[in-house]
Amino acid sequence: MEFTTERVLERKLKAVEDAIYEDVLELPVWQTRQGYYAAPGEYTDCGEWESISLGERWVCSDGTTRWFKTTVEIPEKFAGKYVVLELDFGGEALVKINGVIKSALTSYLEKNEAQRTRVVLPGIPSAGERLEIEAEAGLNYMEFAAFRRQGITSIEYQFRMAKMAVVDPVAEKYYFDIKTAFDAVMALKSPIDKLAAANVRIPFETTRVLESFTKDSYMYKKILDAVLHSLTVADADMGRDLLIKSIPSAASILKEKLSKIPHNPHA
Repeated sequence: MEFTTERVLERKLKAVEDAIYEDVLELPVWQTRQGYYAAPGEYTDCGEWESISLGERWVCSDGTTRWFKTTVEIPEKFAGKYVVLELDFGGEALVKINGVIKSALTSYLEKNEAQRTRVVLPGIPSAGERLEIEAEAGLNYMEFAAFRRQGITSIEYQFRMAKMAVVDPVAEKYYFDIKTAFDAVMALKSPIDKLAAANVRIPFETTRVLESFTKDSYMYKKILDAVLHSLTVADADMGRDLLIKSIPSAASILKEKLSKIPHNPHA
């Protein structure tokens, strides 16, 4: 797969991902306060509640706990639909909705695929329903371990994201199907292709050796063919409405082509 083709596919994947949410309600201002963990359910030196807005930062260290809370009223256009929250306060957090723990969040200083930001609402919401949302956040200890070895004792997190969104289930399913296929293509990619994409010149003898390592070229070509044909049909250039209309056909092509790949390439 040529480098430019790979970038085009990634751009289309991002467009499909962005189309998953059909309606979005930003939640830009929350209440927050800080305390220090003493024992299970016990905290000391808890400050007063104050406002915090998207983009603001807060400092966290061992034992620091920071709470975020807000109240949301379900809009009419969200009623009866599959609704989620997308939250990123920084660090790691537990999220409660109406006093019940519903999910955990994981954030990193540099965004990556290991982040966990989605919280599914408990049940199908009704118009006018009020949700009390509270998050209890602290250090991401796995990430902070590297800073601790350098003698760093605190870290600054950013309140990056807070929104409620309606999920389009067809777009969501297609995204995860096509993303899985694309990831398989990247995993099966020949070492030669990877070096060529980086404009590395390879001696002929080295090329022969690398070719011997490429045992899954059949699967690579078949899955790549499915991804290319499917994303070609996905109309990502003329707005979300046309993209959504094109997804059923794109999904059908992906399913058809993948289903024709034999488990044994020699069968």
